[in-house]
Amino acid sequence: MQYDAQMTNLSNNGEKYLLLFQNIHKVMKAEQILKVNNVEYQVVPVPSAFSSECGMCIQVYGSLVDFSLELLHKNSIDFRLVING
Repeated sequence: MQYDAQMTNLSNNGEKYLLLFQNIHKVMKAEQILKVNNVEYQVVPVPSAFSSECGMCIQVYGSLVDFSLELLHKNSIDFRLVING
């Protein structure tokens, strides 16, 4: 999923969001971007319910998701966003 700046504000809830990537290199690049910008995140295994070419994904919380998506969009990192309750 490419982040769309017109997306509904997702940061008003306490849900966890997963950012799924095509490969581990994109996970590492996204991780670097989030880290430099002091975003709290976790690299976690992709749940079996979601298909992904990469076995790892990044989890962010609702309070940080909008900022995280904006950062990744600005850095041309492609991902798919999944709400993970």
